[in-house]
Amino acid sequence: MGRLSLACCVSALLALTTYAMIEPATKIKFEETISLPGSVAGLSLAGVGVRVKKLVGPLAVKVYGVGLYVDKGVAVRKLSKFKGHKAGSKALFDALETGNFDKIVLLKMARKVGAATLVNALAESVKPRLGKGSEAALLQFQDVLLAGLKGGEAETGKQFGFGIQGGSKLIVTINGKKQGEIASGPLAQALLKTYLDNNAVSKDMKESVAQGLLTWINLVK
Repeated sequence: MGRLSLACCVSALLALTTYAMIEPATKIKFEETISLPGSVAGLSLAGVGVRVKKLVGPLAVKVYGVGLYVDKGVAVRKLSKFKGHKAGSKALFDALETGNFDKIVLLKMARKVGAATLVNALAESVKPRLGKGSEAALLQFQDVLLAGLKGGEAETGKQFGFGIQGGSKLIVTINGKKQGEIASGPLAQALLKTYLDNNAVSKDMKESVAQGLLTWINLVK
């Protein structure tokens, strides 16, 4: 079989294993594919989870559902060395974070939250994961989000997309409409680490993503 035929077979196999997911805790549906603004090819859903905010004692609220989308074909090729690995492999997450292929972190609100409250919470999660010298990029990230929300609220169902293109910039969308972009690789990495590192804010999303990626990888002969 020639290279072209083999590539077509791999693409067809991967397409068959793409599917929409319902995040179990919030019952929020995540589409099987979405696209970055200006991107031709859609990105595929790797996994989903929930962001829970603890209140007093055992009380907690579900703030948003979260999903990670990746360029599936490129991701499978670049991560193929992890075939047969365990889902919790740190090396897999490190390679996913640094891999030079498009990704989108998509948040879907499960409850209404004030604009400033949400933006500050996101910034507080990202900031410890940023290296020195990226403070201006974080402030720009906050400004773009606040401008898009116009000082109001993030209502139930509102969607926030954080697209990472080529690992060098972060594209911010609200309900699919582009709000701005920040040319900062460190900011893009820190945003990913928020959901994929050892202190990920959504452990179930991290586990779901690992299982999704390894399923794709292991299906390729």
